[in-house]
Amino acid sequence: MGKTPVSQEETEEEGKVLFSNFLVKEICKERNKVENEQITPELLQKELHLCTPSDHKNQAWIQVGTELRRYADDFAKSKERKKVRNKANEILERQGSSPIAREQFRAMLSELLKGGITRHKIIVLFFFCVDVTIAAMYRTIELCRDLVQWSLEFIVEKVCSWVQNNGGWGAVFDSSMKFIGKAATVLIFGVLCYYGYKRFSQVAPVLD
Repeated sequence: MGKTPVSQEETEEEGKVLFSNFLVKEICKERNKVENEQITPELLQKELHLCTPSDHKNQAWIQVGTELRRYADDFAKSKERKKVRNKANEILERQGSSPIAREQFRAMLSELLKGGITRHKIIVLFFFCVDVTIAAMYRTIELCRDLVQWSLEFIVEKVCSWVQNNGGWGAVFDSSMKFIGKAATVLIFGVLCYYGYKRFSQVAPVLD
């Protein structure tokens, strides 16, 4: 069954909505672990002007969000999921009190997608951006705001064009398409750790 083509602008807006909803749901899972009780998912949603598919009442976007969640839940059960979270936490720990630069963060995300964008890499990217934001919740709302804004900018600028060229978010997360194997994450995240993490923290990581 054919689908009505969407514009680049619609693809970008849908990408922002998908990531925003993904972020809010992951933060809700972590809310009981956050020491700063003043920073809640509701506050972040308001402060960062995050929106969800339900806000737009767009059933197609809601369906894509559901499919994305299925793949995310599958990835969340893998060993690679823990590696992504650990690296995100390490980055802020190594950074200490030093400010996090926008271009350094973007350079790391670019290395994550090095070699080409895939559906699997998008999921890893979403989780990594979320994990860094959650780690920042132990600090300040300002840092959370910066990280989310930079993540959204990167997704719009670097990911949405690829998504548009591949049929839109609905096609990319079509459940009838075979999911890329998790084994690729080891190589993907190895590239991120060596190149992106080195640029970000200015210290060479120890790769086990």
